[in-house]
Amino acid sequence: WLKPEPPESTFSEAACTMKASSCWVGMAVLGCCLAVWDHCFALQPRTLNHGGHSLPHSAGSSSSSFATSSSIPGYTTKISVAALGALSVMGALRRWSPRGQSRTSRRFSRMVLEDLQGLWQDNDGNVIEVAGDVAQWHTSSGSPVPVYVTSAGISVAGLQLVRPPDSPVWKFPDGTYRPWMRPLKTEREDIFRRHKDELLHLRQQLWAAFKMEDLETAASLKEALHSGGTVFQNCTEEQQHRLFAGRAMTTGVCFVHKRWNHRGVIIACEPWRDARAASGQHMEDGTPGYYCLINERNAAKGQLLFFREDEIMPTQMAFPLQNSEIEDLLVPCPEISGYLPRPKLQEALQRQHSCRRFNWSKCTGH
Repeated sequence: WLKPEPPESTFSEAACTMKASSCWVGMAVLGCCLAVWDHCFALQPRTLNHGGHSLPHSAGSSSSSFATSSSIPGYTTKISVAALGALSVMGALRRWSPRGQSRTSRRFSRMVLEDLQGLWQDNDGNVIEVAGDVAQWHTSSGSPVPVYVTSAGISVAGLQLVRPPDSPVWKFPDGTYRPWMRPLKTEREDIFRRHKDELLHLRQQLWAAFKMEDLETAASLKEALHSGGTVFQNCTEEQQHRLFAGRAMTTGVCFVHKRWNHRGVIIACEPWRDARAASGQHMEDGTPGYYCLINERNAAKGQLLFFREDEIMPTQMAFPLQNSEIEDLLVPCPEISGYLPRPKLQEALQRQHSCRRFNWSKCTGH
């Protein structure tokens, strides 16, 4: 158990609010200084000196026109600076108001929640998965519980987050503190993820070769894909046996469900179905699985499903699909009879390596 010093320093949302408010105050002070400078030191319109006497400019003379026009910027500057100062003061007051501070703190807590996504493990060996606004303790029989995001911070199941998500520490109702940490990556998971990344990279290279009409390179890439890639070939016999069934499955590959006969496309790959396998527990339940989008004629609009590896069969005949989410996440590539990830999905796949679990809410923005 850890006891933070001091326990009340909750990665200070107040500091975030004060910094934003200080910017507004600084703008207000700067506006006032500029107004004083303009009032005290602005040049007055010049007059003509003729024979020792100062003569005002005639209305029709060019000099008079110049003097009149040269005085306009001074008044314009005063009005602009005054407006800037007023808006700055109003912004600062709004930031300092209880409603403004609450809004800023809630927005900051929402950003912290994004960093909490994925798998965690506590000192008791419990595996906790945070997905969107829900947390699930996989080592207990309890149901998923909501994650509350308020101006006071983040809380879940009676626990209050008191340290940032890079090394989160939670305060229990009895006053004790416990940390969470990411589960150590097992060798099985590391090989699985490197294998799927290599397959996706080979598919991207194959599509580029077809677009460039480089048939020789395309033929060698197709052979590499068919053999499962270098990661598969360099594995031990036991590791190859585990990877063999899914050696052609990665993001963008189309498939048909063996039982339902539904067509779909793979969005992300997971080395296990049961999240407890992430910490080396229940490895017998660690069957690889895939997050998939199904053709909208067969499933609800935008619905993401999770299938085991032995439930689907990759085939190019399933391309193309009709699904509203595909346009935002995948690029259709007829050259390879499949799809490739767009930047939005690519970012989520990269984040999957650190979070240890694919975050669908990050893709949809829900």
